[in-house]
Amino acid sequence: MGLCRFGKSEQVYNSLKQEIENHVQDIKKSLMSKPLNSNLLSRLNVHWDTFCQQLTIIRTVFMELDRYYILPNTKYKSISQLGKDLFSELIMEKDNFLHVVIAEVIHQIKVERDGSKINIRLIQDILRMLTDQSYYKSEFEPRFLESTNLYYKEEANRRIGYGTIPEYIYHAAGRR
Repeated sequence: MGLCRFGKSEQVYNSLKQEIENHVQDIKKSLMSKPLNSNLLSRLNVHWDTFCQQLTIIRTVFMELDRYYILPNTKYKSISQLGKDLFSELIMEKDNFLHVVIAEVIHQIKVERDGSKINIRLIQDILRMLTDQSYYKSEFEPRFLESTNLYYKEEANRRIGYGTIPEYIYHAAGRR
């Protein structure tokens, strides 16, 4: 990457950043082209996985830029972090999208608690993405804990009114 050695690092960085932004905007258009609830988690997961793979390739190609310009001169630790932050800013934090994703994950967990099969691997991947983008603790976990508390409180209230105490205890023990 001779351009970095000839004082063109900032120019290359700005061009690369703009290309990544354009690509993230294209991803956003693709995600928003269908109704949000139409396989949202699956579509998001495919885009996120592909995007992360692309960032790995870009980082490899622009390794010199990554080491000698991005780390010391920008707020980003790497090209990968730049891309993930742009994904967060331009997709996850816009138009209530993050909250829709979280609501869908919580809904899927409720469906599974109610006894239906869900794609556990997909939920794990989405939670990994939320963790990677620093949304798990701040955004997901409080809503998840609140929904879990409400779910089991409602279930306990429903169950306590039906059947005997031993039946209730047996059911509760099976919920571990």
